[in-house]
Amino acid sequence: MPGTTRIAVRTILPLLLVLVSLSVGMSSARRVQGRLLARALEARHDRWHGSSVGPARRGTTEQNSVTNVLDHGARAGDGSFDNAVPFQAALNAALAAGGGIVWVPAGQFTFHSSITVPVGVSLEGTYRAPPAHNVGEGGLPPTHGSVLLVVGGRGEASGTPFATLKQDATLRGVVLYYPDQDPKAAPTPYPFTLSLSVNSAVIDVEGVNPYQFISAVGAARHYIARVYGQPSLIGIYVDDVTDIGRMIDIHFNPWYSQHPEYMRLQLTRGRAFVLGRSDWQFCTRLFAFAYSVGFHFIETAAGATNGILEESGADMAYNASVLIEQVDVWGLQIAACEFTSFASPQWANVSVTSIELVVAPTNSGTVTVSNTAFWGPSYSIASVAGSGMVSFSGCTFTQWDVHHKGLPAVTIAGATAVSITDSLFLQNNCISGTCFSQIDRTRESSGAIMVANNIFTGAIHNLVALCSKRSSDSCLVINNVVRL
Repeated sequence: MPGTTRIAVRTILPLLLVLVSLSVGMSSARRVQGRLLARALEARHDRWHGSSVGPARRGTTEQNSVTNVLDHGARAGDGSFDNAVPFQAALNAALAAGGGIVWVPAGQFTFHSSITVPVGVSLEGTYRAPPAHNVGEGGLPPTHGSVLLVVGGRGEASGTPFATLKQDATLRGVVLYYPDQDPKAAPTPYPFTLSLSVNSAVIDVEGVNPYQFISAVGAARHYIARVYGQPSLIGIYVDDVTDIGRMIDIHFNPWYSQHPEYMRLQLTRGRAFVLGRSDWQFCTRLFAFAYSVGFHFIETAAGATNGILEESGADMAYNASVLIEQVDVWGLQIAACEFTSFASPQWANVSVTSIELVVAPTNSGTVTVSNTAFWGPSYSIASVAGSGMVSFSGCTFTQWDVHHKGLPAVTIAGATAVSITDSLFLQNNCISGTCFSQIDRTRESSGAIMVANNIFTGAIHNLVALCSKRSSDSCLVINNVVRL
């Protein structure tokens, strides 16, 4: 009976693995274990898709190919061996079978060259949740689960990515580690670790210490989910995406190294998320700690982004939590986020101007920020320029003017139109009895301004002056109140 078969496989598999380990050598045991795990994956497919709809859907090897890399000559634990050849053979075999799963058992597999995951093939390791390894500064690779050690590409920032995922290909459940990086020195350049194509996916993957992690260029409908790590120069780069891309549950944190020599690049030039053109980019629960810029929106030859950034954050961004050089005219929506921007000498003692949100003079698109908290200790909260439109609604502003120079939380410049409504200013912007504006505009500012229904702490300082300075558009300051 199909149900009885599934129960039997699930029940006897652990016992078989133990017997295999006791009766054969470790290398052979690992190979046989891999085959048994592959059979278990087939049984799992049966459980979800098979018996109730008839024999044609019962996940045979031909219909639901599961290929073990060990069966194609892969070797774990041998740093001098290039596993790119046997891995590619396994991937090509899965493609020849009509697509399927290539199984990577637990172990450390070294790669001196690159691989390609073909159309409709999934390269899968042992993890079913995003791994995170607090390596520290010992520089030793993780020892559990499926670990891919990348050696090739050293010194070649623009070289071939380690793994290229073709259309409908998936990488899942592995750890990626660069053993030749030195956690106590400046990061060594490498190409992007992963390059995505149309409809390809990266799920439950950790990039412990890549120089550049994931490139999604021309990758319409990419799906990047549950990804952790510490990329040093670029975390994820998105461009030329003409159909909705998705990034969900991504966490970049200095688990590999916090040494000042290693962190200097990350804090002065590192960018966690870089977005060029993407038509409807959905970004949910993304987090970056200790970068120069957390989220960088740019214009490339392909265009700029429109989309949603929600439930996300950037902490200890040395220069800007969010830097917007350009977004599309129909806009970027930022909602329910938290941003902090400041510099800590113990990480990298460099002189920076830390601002949570910077809208550059080049921007002509629309930016809406709602239900978002900004705090420091930062130089300022927001610097808004350009010729587009920017709105803040239901936001919280505090801990700006770290050097006590009387700087405002929000500075408005250029021809951009700005609306600040229903928000909370928690800081009394007074120094030694002299109070300064929480919101200010430059004399060159000429866009429309509305400041309404906000709560200020201590006093409302010089808000009326916003409308007395030069403006070619209308200006409205109304219904703002003070919390003493």
